[in-house]
Amino acid sequence: MARSAAKEKRTFSLSREAVGYLHEVARATQKSSSQVIEELIAENKLRAERRRVGHALTSYYDSLTDEEVGQDREWGQFAESQIGEGEDIYRSPESQEAVARRDLVHQAPDRPTRQKS
Repeated sequence: MARSAAKEKRTFSLSREAVGYLHEVARATQKSSSQVIEELIAENKLRAERRRVGHALTSYYDSLTDEEVGQDREWGQFAESQIGEGEDIYRSPESQEAVARRDLVHQAPDRPTRQKS
């Protein structure tokens, strides 16, 4: 049985509006107030991390020279040329179903597994 992470008891002062929202979400999701708060914090951390990564990507691409941008463009064109003409993996009903389920990883039984180092 999995053990939950250690919890630390805290006391916070919240506005009535915040407490009302917390109780509303807890009731609607059938979760405890603590669970709702933890999920809100996790969502906020994820948003912050996505913003950080987005800023890092923007900074990276903004720092590229014209020559590097040209090389990236050439690699992109090369990659496009390697894709079979008229080949669209999303056209078959099975593939459309997989896309709808966001299940884009397929089994590869003959593929060797990686050894963890």
